[in-house]
Amino acid sequence: NLDLTRFNQLYPEYNFDLIYSIGVFGEHAFMDITTLEIVIKHMKVNSFFFFTIYQGGLRRKGILRLCIKLLNILLNQLGLRKSAMYISRESNLDDIISKFDNINVKYKTLKSTNTQNWTGSHMIYIIEKIV
Repeated sequence: NLDLTRFNQLYPEYNFDLIYSIGVFGEHAFMDITTLEIVIKHMKVNSFFFFTIYQGGLRRKGILRLCIKLLNILLNQLGLRKSAMYISRESNLDDIISKFDNINVKYKTLKSTNTQNWTGSHMIYIIEKIV
């Protein structure tokens, strides 16, 4: 998992016109209030955050999927996840986004893919920092 809190140590605040992430949040990195605060803090006013998030919450299957879900429950019980759901879902994300008054969702859509190698859907978001 990526530790996006280190972003604060690597880059100055209010530095970016565009931050993007494709296929990371919800699967490899947390999408929680803390993560979004850090991203927003590093955005300039009138800049954008473009990202995708797996719509189903978790692509893993079988025993690995079960282990990750159990790990998520354990970490939440131990207080090691603030507002986090490792298995981010659209409904959680909409709730998290609604807590911020300095951003607007400019674009949100569902993109489904059905190929021989993979079938699934991703939510695509573009968020603008307005203040």
